Amino acid sequence: MRTVIIATNIDTLIQDQNQPFGANSSCKLVGTASDGESGLQLLEGMNPEIVVLDLQVPDMDGLEVLYRVRKNHMTSKIIILTSNVSFPYIQKAIIMGIDACLQKPVSQDEFQAT
Repeated sequence: MRTVIIATNIDTLIQDQNQPFGANSSCKLVGTASDGESGLQLLEGMNPEIVVLDLQVPDMDGLEVLYRVRKNHMTSKIIILTSNVSFPYIQKAIIMGIDACLQKPVSQDEFQAT
């Protein structure tokens, strides 16, 4: 089972912590964070296989979180969430090594397909 941390300010994702990916998912949620700084602390302590990162988290720009993750040589797969699909912003995220990008709102089916 793959371990996942979600760093987002989307309350509906955090409210359903037990099954954000569906009951039959091969992913296990091991932590959530509602801002960038606490997200980084979780990542450094747990080193999950997958990180679901909102690009618009409080306290820190999502690209800054992504930069720090990659700077610290964490090998987690990064799936970013965004409601504002600005090509230059997404392009920066791609260059920084994201593995997937999903546009909010995101359904369980979309998460599982990614």
